[in-house]
Amino acid sequence: MLAPFKVAQEALEGEEHVNLNLLPMLIHKLGRTLHDNLGDVDHDDQPQFYIILFQMNHDFETRWGKEITFRAHNHQGDRGHITRIPKLALWAAMLDSCTKNSTMKILTRSDNESFWGYICDEIFAMYQQQ
Repeated sequence: MLAPFKVAQEALEGEEHVNLNLLPMLIHKLGRTLHDNLGDVDHDDQPQFYIILFQMNHDFETRWGKEITFRAHNHQGDRGHITRIPKLALWAAMLDSCTKNSTMKILTRSDNESFWGYICDEIFAMYQQQ
């Protein structure tokens, strides 16, 4: 049950390289794994295990959402904590040639278009400031 979290932690704790570009895909995979695990457990056969998985899935979806979406601004939840994928993590994933294609696949077509339009606007604004 916790093995996917271990894999995600190890992927993000690189000492030599920044791994922020991996965050959107890791969050996507963790969410799918939690959802699939919840569906695989029979509530009647393992009620305590089901309750734990249900709570984990609910907490995960509260923090990250049910799907990966692009937002031009970070979304803040309770006590000012950022929820959803931080926009800079999506920037890193979409602008890195190693993770761009896989990240584009987990975003909707509309989110992909919004992301690239936003990036173009940001680049243009930086260019005008110089």
